[in-house]
Amino acid sequence: MILATRAQQRPYRGVFPVVPTIFLGVAAFLISLVLARIVQSQREQIGMLKAFGCRAPTLVLHYLLIAELPVAGGAIAGCGIGLWAAHGIAGMYREFFHFPFARFTPQAGVLVIGVLAAVAAAAVGAASAVRRVSSLAPAEAM
Repeated sequence: MILATRAQQRPYRGVFPVVPTIFLGVAAFLISLVLARIVQSQREQIGMLKAFGCRAPTLVLHYLLIAELPVAGGAIAGCGIGLWAAHGIAGMYREFFHFPFARFTPQAGVLVIGVLAAVAAAAVGAASAVRRVSSLAPAEAM
């Protein structure tokens, strides 16, 4: 169901990419901040694990998953809640404006792009902290 025509959307075409970019940028910054603090507080444990033979890719994957799993879960839950809300809003529009045939039809491609954008923003945010984990020497961390 398209509630606005292309002509009505045209003045806002410049705003559409800006708002999600700002939101994802702030999310990446916050993930970077939190993960950097986690890595800083666990320096000794990281050094101990490396000294006992734990490979850097294993630790990198661990800290990357700390950032990615909550984001992916939240993005998927957000898709479900968004679909539920969009269906309800479309029903209210149908009743209020007496649209005879208006139905909400979700587009899977839009949902996939949204989840991938959220996961990519989390990866960008986690990149600096993950680099610190991989470059940390065992003796330096202790």
